[in-house]
Amino acid sequence: MDELVSVIMPVFQVEAYIEKSVLSVCKQIYRPIEIVLVDDGTPDNSIEKAIRVIEAVGTEGLSYKVVRQENGGVSKARNSGISTASGRWIVCVDPDDILDKSFVSSLVKINHKNRTQVSAANYVKIVKQDVAMTERKGSVQGKEKLLTRNIALHEFLMRRLRLICPAVMIEKDYLEKNRLSYSVNVRFSEDLLYLWKLLMSTEQISYITEPLYLYLKRPNSTMSSSTIEKVLTGYEGIEQYSREIQGEANVPREIKEYLLPRWVLSVVRSSSMMLTYEEWISLLTRMNYTVAMKRLKGFPDFRVFVLSEILKRNTKLFYQLVHYAGS
Repeated sequence: MDELVSVIMPVFQVEAYIEKSVLSVCKQIYRPIEIVLVDDGTPDNSIEKAIRVIEAVGTEGLSYKVVRQENGGVSKARNSGISTASGRWIVCVDPDDILDKSFVSSLVKINHKNRTQVSAANYVKIVKQDVAMTERKGSVQGKEKLLTRNIALHEFLMRRLRLICPAVMIEKDYLEKNRLSYSVNVRFSEDLLYLWKLLMSTEQISYITEPLYLYLKRPNSTMSSSTIEKVLTGYEGIEQYSREIQGEANVPREIKEYLLPRWVLSVVRSSSMMLTYEEWISLLTRMNYTVAMKRLKGFPDFRVFVLSEILKRNTKLFYQLVHYAGS
């Protein structure tokens, strides 16, 4: 295949990680690849280090371009990179993650095999970049799924479909036709909002169950007041989108009903590990958590229902239980 794949990489203060990440892109068995480095106003040498790696590899069919902008966040950087990309296929890779060498080729192949415009690969979380990927020979046949829209939506709602934006490949024409872009005003959970919009737009999606993407989980043990404000931009974005889909006849009832409250419960749980109890309660109140938890009464996952009931009845107990489970 000779269809150009554009790998978009937003860059901001990642000079400790970007070389290994870019190298994993350069080592893809697929060609041609265009690496689009989006300089999001980074004050360090991240861009220079990335360019040195690309030029040192210097293999045929590998090119790069640099897009420069004032710091505007990952959503704006991805949008800028996508609009500048020349490839038929688009992947937005985070600049600290690692790709299996067959990542790009596998996603292109499965899109052609299933005649889909969207494909994704499973991922695994790592705590350091030096974790080695399992060497793979040949295809990943037998570890593929073709999901219809409603099945994908249901599985994603139930947290059984493992999706992250950097492990998704989308045809650029499809993005433009459906006017899909990242919401620049949403500074928290922007990827999840984008994925919901993407799944809503599809008729079907190709999925590789093999984890071909290594997602680096960098340590972050505290949540500052500025981060709390970012969380609320995520809430506002999800809440607005939830309202928008209520009148759509082709959106499944369970998505209309549970998208927002399921998101709230997830954020309530994760934020409890990073905030004092007083700060946490303040965040919950601003997200109108009592209304959200009442809406989870009929959620098809009993564990979610139990957690929502505990939160409704005793916030202190919920807070303590999550801390105990996480310790």
